[in-house]
Amino acid sequence: MSRDTVIAICGGCLSAAASLVILTGSLGGLVFAYLAPLPLLLAGLALGLRAALVACAAGTLVSVIIGGPNAAGVYLVISVVPVCITVRQALLNQTGSGGEVHWYPPGSILSLLTVFSGVMLVLAAMFFGGDGGMETVVSRSLGSTVAVMWPQLQEGNQAAIVSMLTPVIPGGVGVVWTLVTVLNGALAQGLLVRMERNLRPPPSYSNLVLPDWISWFLVGAAALALVGSLAGFGQLEYLGRNLVIIFALPFFLLGLAVAHAMVRRLPMAGMLLAVLYVVLVLSSGVLFVVAGVGLIEQWVGIRRRLTAPGKDQEDQ
Repeated sequence: MSRDTVIAICGGCLSAAASLVILTGSLGGLVFAYLAPLPLLLAGLALGLRAALVACAAGTLVSVIIGGPNAAGVYLVISVVPVCITVRQALLNQTGSGGEVHWYPPGSILSLLTVFSGVMLVLAAMFFGGDGGMETVVSRSLGSTVAVMWPQLQEGNQAAIVSMLTPVIPGGVGVVWTLVTVLNGALAQGLLVRMERNLRPPPSYSNLVLPDWISWFLVGAAALALVGSLAGFGQLEYLGRNLVIIFALPFFLLGLAVAHAMVRRLPMAGMLLAVLYVVLVLSSGVLFVVAGVGLIEQWVGIRRRLTAPGKDQEDQ
């Protein structure tokens, strides 16, 4: 057995162990679960797709042995599939006519992960369609969770929390899942660059560019929500609304890239960025504004206009 294979197997076992800590019921287990893709990504981005597949297979086997088929199924969807997508696409490259190497862009990887998250949501809606609809299932599950987590709250307050979160929780879960994969991928690449074990050069996240086709997924999700609302199909509206939340994520991250490009042109850029992130944490409305900026960037090209040579002279 080669050294790379041993490393990959160890990475898979570590990943599975991190994902299974959540079965203990501790809050710390959630943190470990969020880091479960990291060992798989480290193996894949340092040693190649074959090593990633070996690590994923080892992690899945450990999940089946310790957690059972259900835990292994969750592990496959949350960690294995997105890691395989990320590693395969991240290591794709083409050599140009001048000998320069063009790597698969991070924006396209982000878009593929977002589409996968949307597909999972659609499959979940189809699976729960015969049980009063996904919204009913989410409301019941959320009600049970809130009752367990905050038993001291009065029933009215518990119901208010459930009522507030039910309309958006599937989309929110999809966004968190995608972000976990993206952040783990960025962290893995950063660590490998420091150790000089990276197979591809570090991408420039501030120059994030999305493929044109991702816009149509957002438009389609919005149309689905609108049709469901106008036709009185509550389940269709619910699905469309949550798909909009999921497909808005790439544009939110693109909007952040635009904000970074704009703030870098101003004095005290670091402090201004810190204020921006504090506001993003405190105000959910600003999240949609940033996503709107990303959508405008996708269609108009704000950064291109900011950096266009002679732009200032043309405007005068």
